[in-house]
Amino acid sequence: MHAHVEYGEGFMKRILLSTVALVAFTAGASAADLPARMPVKAPVIVETIYTWTGPYIGIVGGGGWAESNFRSNNGAIRGNTSPDGGFVGGTLGYNWQFNNSFVVGLEGDIAWAGIRGSKTCAVGLTCKADQDWIGTVRGRLGYAAGSALFYVTGGYAVSDVKAKLTTANLSASQTKTRNGWTVGGGVEVGFWNNWSAKAEYLYADYGNENYFGGGSPFVRTKVKFNESLFRVGINYRFGGGWR
Repeated sequence: MHAHVEYGEGFMKRILLSTVALVAFTAGASAADLPARMPVKAPVIVETIYTWTGPYIGIVGGGGWAESNFRSNNGAIRGNTSPDGGFVGGTLGYNWQFNNSFVVGLEGDIAWAGIRGSKTCAVGLTCKADQDWIGTVRGRLGYAAGSALFYVTGGYAVSDVKAKLTTANLSASQTKTRNGWTVGGGVEVGFWNNWSAKAEYLYADYGNENYFGGGSPFVRTKVKFNESLFRVGINYRFGGGWR
């Protein structure tokens, strides 16, 4: 004889509630055993700066517009020529940057030049001035705004200046190395790794110098020479760039 046990609705509810409570207790205990989540730090942002400190080498080129005055001692030769032309050469320099903003530098360059000009300066007489090379040694003082450097520059200038006088029957020329001074300004911009490009203006004055006389068929003549140079260049700097 089998006993038949009937379970009421109340008994079934108690079983269901007990099961739910057991699952909730087990889940809570498992969560308590997990390690606490570590706080996530924000990524560190490293600020990069552009430095101009260090040596550099480059190429430079552009155009020049000069004024050359011929004046003989006896007043027979009087005339102005306006030589012009282009030039190209090389550059060496070094910069020191202070307080992330101020830059002091020393720069030298030498360039081949083809700056020429002639004009009639007396009846039947042509005056001509030629410039075959230009060199400068200059200081630079600038303000750096990131990869842009705005600067003024000035210093020593040297060049050869050839003076020539020509008539229908006579001709004489003489070349002298001329010393002078130069001043100007420009902007240089770093555009890729250690490379930078610049654009600048220089005014150079070589004063007056005596030509001819002595064994020349022409009387002694003073030749004044000054010029404006518009230059562009590309430099490679050793140790500069973004850091």
